[in-house]
Amino acid sequence: MVEVFISSLRQEMMWMKSSTHKFDTIYIGGGTPSCLRKDNLQSIFSAVYEVFGDVLKKNTEITMEANPADITSKTLAHWKALGVNRISLGVQSFDDNTLVFLGRRHNSKSALCALSLSVHGGFQHVSCDLLLGLPPSLSKENSLEIIAKAKKEQEIAINTGIDHLSLYILTASGPTPLNRMVQNGAVSLPVEDFTAHQLLQSSLFLKSRGFHHYEVSNFARGVTTESRHNMKYWTGLPYLGFGPGAHSFDGSGHRWWNLPNIDKYIESISRGDIPPRNEEFLTVNQRRTEKLMLGLRTSRGVSRELACAGGAHDSLVTELIRQGFLFSSNDMLIPTEKGMLTADAIASKLS
Repeated sequence: MVEVFISSLRQEMMWMKSSTHKFDTIYIGGGTPSCLRKDNLQSIFSAVYEVFGDVLKKNTEITMEANPADITSKTLAHWKALGVNRISLGVQSFDDNTLVFLGRRHNSKSALCALSLSVHGGFQHVSCDLLLGLPPSLSKENSLEIIAKAKKEQEIAINTGIDHLSLYILTASGPTPLNRMVQNGAVSLPVEDFTAHQLLQSSLFLKSRGFHHYEVSNFARGVTTESRHNMKYWTGLPYLGFGPGAHSFDGSGHRWWNLPNIDKYIESISRGDIPPRNEEFLTVNQRRTEKLMLGLRTSRGVSRELACAGGAHDSLVTELIRQGFLFSSNDMLIPTEKGMLTADAIASKLS
């Protein structure tokens, strides 16, 4: 099955090559690619280099998304030999009870080991994912203790030497065990105001440790350690995704995404058809709103011209600056930490 999938993946790449220009980032993720066998992963990289080798820039950032349980010195050496220069580890937590609740395959000890091996494995960059907004029922801590515990976990992560940290808020959606537990009342997630406060406190803490908050969920030791790949999403640059559930964007307003069904994906490609997918064509107003929403999620912000829409929103922008959601720098409007957390609401007001 895996071999057939990889063959289908290569065929989809071949079909899409004509719409590809020079690019400088590759992201192997959207699941747990680190659990693939060595030869399977080799086949995927071989397909990428075979199809796109002539449009691949020399300084390409190549990220491998990985589960800490899959990390060994040998696997890291193999990934490095394949060209991987950035590791993104889904640690989620350093609390063993929390990891059991989340159904993770690793524990705190193996997570620390994976981070250490990755940092010392010769990669240019190493990132760690942690979760905020865990159910209060997992512990008896009060709000202050929960925030202190989150900061402690962030301290543990950055002390390993990583240069990038992503903080995601736990959500319950779709046909997942967590969502069923929330719907049944077995667990409850924190209210939105608390998770926003938790993220704001984390931002201030990480800033004190030398990390800058460059996107609402992402922190880097410096501009050069930001995720170049993810910045393409937030700045509206074109990107191509391959495989079930993968999303693509042409940079102008056409977005499409494959349906997340591996059997239908393989079946359609075997017939010579493009994978079943959905698509949308953004109107000028939708594109503007999206640029506002994505731009206000980042420390780069948006142009005053885009936000003010020819002067229509001058007074609103002035008020948002007065309230501490934005500040002005040359011709750009930059969100404060508080502004980043309300990017969608601000974009809606300016639409």
